[in-house]
Amino acid sequence: MKYTSIQKAFIKYIDDNTGTNMRVRVLTGQGGKTMKYSTRADIQDYLKQGYQLVSDNFVTGTTFDTDDRTDQIYEVHFKHGIESDFEKRNVKETVHYRYDNGQLARPIYQNVLNFERKVETDQVTKQRNYKNWQAVDGTSFKRVVSPYIKGYTAVPKLIDEITNINENHKNIEK
Repeated sequence: MKYTSIQKAFIKYIDDNTGTNMRVRVLTGQGGKTMKYSTRADIQDYLKQGYQLVSDNFVTGTTFDTDDRTDQIYEVHFKHGIESDFEKRNVKETVHYRYDNGQLARPIYQNVLNFERKVETDQVTKQRNYKNWQAVDGTSFKRVVSPYIKGYTAVPKLIDEITNINENHKNIEK
């Protein structure tokens, strides 16, 4: 009668972002026999949690070796899925042209400066990473010359350029 030793194989599920083992499956069996295991279900579980599969070096149908001194080690690597989105803000400059009685003298002048920033959300931890705000249309409103209306004088005749506008600036009403 021939005796074969019981062999061990370890399947490590590793979070590459943190460098930690999330799970370790220990398989035991006789050397030369097929491991009755698949990583598919565990991988699907981690994908549902927001992970992305990086690599899986365990192949279904692998056999236990016959080396009593060394355990077989397989690794399944994941990284955190990242979802990117944009936040947007705008700053408006609005100029109302009115007669002394409040009636509209000319159409309202309006200009808009848009700002946006990228927001990355870690799909595992739900932590958000906010990037810097970026001006889409510049950071200044050009000077505005009030329209001429015969028999009337606009006050003011000119609205100066407004510079250094950022995403936190309040809307401007004149």
